[in-house]
Amino acid sequence: MKFCKKCGRMLTDDAEFCTACGTPVGEETPAEAAETPQEFHEVEIVKEEPKPAPVPVPAAPAAPAVQAEAPVSDEQNAAAKNVMVFGIVAAALSELGLPGLILSLIAKRKVRDYEAQYGPATRKAKAGKICATVAFPVSIVMTVFWAMYFLFLFIVIIVAITSAVQNGGASISIH
Repeated sequence: MKFCKKCGRMLTDDAEFCTACGTPVGEETPAEAAETPQEFHEVEIVKEEPKPAPVPVPAAPAAPAVQAEAPVSDEQNAAAKNVMVFGIVAAALSELGLPGLILSLIAKRKVRDYEAQYGPATRKAKAGKICATVAFPVSIVMTVFWAMYFLFLFIVIIVAITSAVQNGGASISIH
């Protein structure tokens, strides 16, 4: 078995030139034989594909800082709870009309008193303020609705009574 003296590639016995580098294959001189290694081991060179550079992933935006409420006294907490309850009850009763209107006005007054005494509203007081603010216009609309409803009902009853009286008062029936 022969090897190329320039690149070390293994050659067939009848090769005259190296198939890799084209060097002529000939008899080695004793000086060249001393410099050339006598035994070659075939080494497979594996060419690795270049790995793509890592793509930087943009960092997720930082979550907005949630500001914790400052600690409040028991008295302030009770007042905020009172405002919240009045606001929620006003919102719940706003469909009844006048009772909801009265409670929403009371709740709005409690919010003003709370903010005057303690400063900006806490979460509980804000919830009561929002409920009272929503309950006020709803209760106005519902007050008008119920007034019109009862007025219509009153007119219907009056007409029924009047027609019964005109018919001799025999019986009152609404068809």
